[in-house]
This record gives sequence, C-alpha cells and structure tokens, in this order.
Amino acid sequence: MQCRGAQRTWRAGFSLTEVMVGMGVLILLLGGIYIVVLAGQRSYDVGDTRIRVNQEARRALDAMAKELRTAGRASILFTDGDADALLDPGDSLAFSVVTGMVGGVQQLSTLIVYSLGGVNNLQLLRTQDGVSRVLANDVQQVSYQPTPAVGLPTTATLVILTRRSSLAGQSLSEQLQSQVFFRN
Repeated sequence: MQCRGAQRTWRAGFSLTEVMVGMGVLILLLGGIYIVVLAGQRSYDVGDTRIRVNQEARRALDAMAKELRTAGRASILFTDGDADALLDPGDSLAFSVVTGMVGGVQQLSTLIVYSLGGVNNLQLLRTQDGVSRVLANDVQQVSYQPTPAVGLPTTATLVILTRRSSLAGQSLSEQLQSQVFFRN
C-alpha cells in the first residue's frame, strides 16, 4: 500500500545557494569586463589627446618654418621683452617675405607678426594686414633662436611647446623643434 503523502516530487530548478553563487560569479565577471573597458577608454583618450597635441605643434611649426625660410634675413625683428628667447605674451616675431623682384630689387610683403594671444594667451597667432588667424591652440611656449654668426644669421632654431589635458586629467605636452635656413 502506498501513502499519498509519502511520494516525493522533484521539481527542476536551482536552490537559493546556487543562484547566489551564480550571481556572485557573474558580478565578478562583469566587474572585470568593466575595468578592462574603462582602461581601454582611458588609454584611447590619452592617445587621442597626445595626437592632437602633436598635430597642433606640428601644424604651427611647419607654417612658421615655411614662412621664415622665405623671409629675408634682414627683415626679421624679434621683440623679446624679457630677453629669454621665448615668445611670451607681449613678445612678437615680425618679418616680411620676399614677394618678387622688380628691377633687381626684392619686393617684400607687408609685415607678418607671430605672437601668443587669444584665449588665455595660449594661441599662436599670425597677423598680417590687421587680420589675425590662429595657427595653433594650447601653445605654452615658442622659442626663436638665431644661430650666432658673423653678420646676419643664416639659420635659426624654432621650438614649440604645446600642452593639453586629457579627459582623464592627465597633462600631455609635446615639444617640437625645427632648424630654419634663411633664403638670403
């Protein structure tokens, strides 16, 4: 004879302990994935900021070097208020470029002026005929050093230092240097 109450029925499912252990493992796994994604995102941000800083410095340095190469050595006027060879706010690098020859005489452009100014004095500005344009942002310092020589210098060294903070708060800087050989 069988007792009705004595029969056991097995139901499919997990016990509370099994569910809790499974959730714990899942939380640890998701936490690890989150840390890896966050590290990747931070690395991408730092790399992107480093590229932007480098591009700003390179663009400004290339533009300045190109124009200075075509400048007449005698036309370069570097106004350095504190005699530190740095283009600080208030200092300027002014020159004219040769635009042509008339009757054996060089024709010079109107004065081109490079200076730091703009937003927080962190923009490298190029001004000609009263029109300014930004060559680069986040410029901390520009150095112009003519190579000492007898008479007028034939070369000069340009150094540009740019600095920008990444979204993660890391300050990244880039210093680029170029040797400029004057045309005449």
